[in-house]
Amino acid sequence: MIVPGHGLLDEGAPYTADVCSNFPCNKIAGVKRVNRQGELGNHGVSGHGHATCRCGGQSPHLYSGAERRRWHTAHKHELRGEVPPAPH
Repeated sequence: MIVPGHGLLDEGAPYTADVCSNFPCNKIAGVKRVNRQGELGNHGVSGHGHATCRCGGQSPHLYSGAERRRWHTAHKHELRGEVPPAPH
């Protein structure tokens, strides 16, 4: 589903969040893309971190790219006033 102004950054790659105390967020200040080892980098979508939408919205701390994509699907449904699909 396409919602104007909303898109999942880097196909669900993990990002850090200032408001999170989990690794790697507690080691890196700001909202930055990280790799699966929790280091700054651009290496796929696996690993711990937050989904980040182009609107600036961020998910809770999640543990896989699939979880971040599911969060973004639910985020878009909520914006449209719809009930998000049930998790599988």
